[in-house]
Amino acid sequence: MRILIKFITNLGSLLLICAMIWLGWKYLGPVKPAVSELRRQVAIKNITQVIEDIRNNRKEIKTARLLHLANDPSDFITTLLRQRLELAGTLDLGDQTIQSKVKTLLNLPITAAADITQALEMTKHSKAQAMLFGTINNFEETRSGAILNMELTLARLPAGEILWSQEYTWKEAAGILPKMEMPETISGDHPFLSRLFCWVLLVLLLCSASIPLLMPCLPPCCLPAARQAGRYCWSLPWLLRRHFSIMSGL
Repeated sequence: MRILIKFITNLGSLLLICAMIWLGWKYLGPVKPAVSELRRQVAIKNITQVIEDIRNNRKEIKTARLLHLANDPSDFITTLLRQRLELAGTLDLGDQTIQSKVKTLLNLPITAAADITQALEMTKHSKAQAMLFGTINNFEETRSGAILNMELTLARLPAGEILWSQEYTWKEAAGILPKMEMPETISGDHPFLSRLFCWVLLVLLLCSASIPLLMPCLPPCCLPAARQAGRYCWSLPWLLRRHFSIMSGL
């Protein structure tokens, strides 16, 4: 029993620290720039043309490594391109690297390749048949509308032979646009992790509430550890009250 109480105490302290670090990073850490509705529309409306061009010029290529597009701080174009390629089955892009997933989770900038030399360096250990990389030259909204200009290149691996390269320029006039399907972008907000933290903290809180009831049944050697566990666990309601908005999602 003494070992169990000590374990609950240490686990509660560790989870409390992890929860505070996670929530602190969530509210005070880096934030990806937002993309306006008009800029989203100009990208979603014309991305089908890119998919068709890749399909017509890929030759025998079936697998490819998609590198993060240069000058895409919001990750919107890169994520949209990956989703549409996977949904259409045009190329098997495989899974993202662990490094990219961690940077996405923490809203950190992802390394991009602006030219074929950098792209070859980033894919030298890849087993894919080709790599797809590019640069966003302009992606902004003005008084007259939104504009998207980008370059994409599909090159064979490991030689770096360029199979296809194309520059696109699309414009969308400002006005009332039809509602279009939006991609599920990856953000730094993860309700599952927040709910998991709250669930564990609630369990520890219930355990702390039961400790005083169990103390008469505990041997004398376990009483100091039980009192310490109670003090630690009863400090958890402050965190739960502070983040009531998270608990509302339980």
